[in-house]
Amino acid sequence: DTTLLVGDRDAMGHGGFRGGRREEEERRGKGGHRSIQHAPRLHKGADAWEGDVDLESTHRRLLAARRHVMNLVGPGPLEPHYDDAVAGLRGLSPSGRWADLGSGAGFPGLVWAARCPDLGMDLVESRRKRAIFLETVVREAGVGHRVAVHNVRVEALPSDAYDGIVTRAFAPPDVALPAGLRLVKMGGVVALFLSADARLPQVPGAAMFHVEHYAVGDRQHCVVAWRREPIGGVARESG
Repeated sequence: DTTLLVGDRDAMGHGGFRGGRREEEERRGKGGHRSIQHAPRLHKGADAWEGDVDLESTHRRLLAARRHVMNLVGPGPLEPHYDDAVAGLRGLSPSGRWADLGSGAGFPGLVWAARCPDLGMDLVESRRKRAIFLETVVREAGVGHRVAVHNVRVEALPSDAYDGIVTRAFAPPDVALPAGLRLVKMGGVVALFLSADARLPQVPGAAMFHVEHYAVGDRQHCVVAWRREPIGGVARESG
């Protein structure tokens, strides 16, 4: 069997959970999952959470105005989408140049770019209508110097190009993980947003080092991250 369940602590290895079991259970509380009520909104003032206020506020405004016309997200409130994206950042410190595969309405890529103002982010979206929306957000927020939209399929992206890959709904784990590994440099990170009971592929060259469980409302989620390592101790040359 080449897969394991996200919740199988003993089978994961690679330091999958940070800290001891007791510490993790105390941090998560009932059910073994952190409960996320609402992600703190960015705001200006003495108590402002450091981040790109204009980018997140522009995204929120345009998404609220165009979500139905452009069929960007399903029915229901928008806030859980932001809560999910912010929760996935816990325990990770993305830096350098990352790509969000299948960015759609901008989750999690635009939110991560707002919360990490020094992060470079490529939003990869093959559907033209959604790419136009992302381009509008980037242009109106004035972040074109560090956030770019690529209206292409993932297969068209160059190999060994990124410090990290993140994706929330691009493809199943057994497709998304190998795709991400191709795109990151040696030592780069691939982070996948998954359901709490997802089955994880075991892929050569992928060392799992991080799992973050959390709840948004009554739904259980997790983010799992792998680091690209040489296969058999030999790094693949870029070609």
